[in-house]
Amino acid sequence: MTHQSAKQLYALLSTTQHVELRRDLDSAAVAYAHWRAQWALATPDERRDMDAARSASHNVLIDSCNVLARAMTQAGEDSSWRDLLGNDRKDIGDLGCYVACALAVSAR
Repeated sequence: MTHQSAKQLYALLSTTQHVELRRDLDSAAVAYAHWRAQWALATPDERRDMDAARSASHNVLIDSCNVLARAMTQAGEDSSWRDLLGNDRKDIGDLGCYVACALAVSAR
């Protein structure tokens, strides 16, 4: 996933009126981005120890995307971002990392 495509998907999902579900997705993204960054710094032994928690966090992010997209569809909102995102775990994780970055930069 490119920075530009992540930015476009985030802009689309940010249009929702489902504030709490959007917040859930944002929180899941931040949690997952933390695990991914820690993974990059970890030794092979540390990675083995954190693998289950990292995968669980990734699953929460994926579930949050799915829940928000379903709610948006049911409300008649544009949920095309979810189809554009696809089901590749790496791409969903990339979007999560982009969301975390966007939130961190916007908080300055």
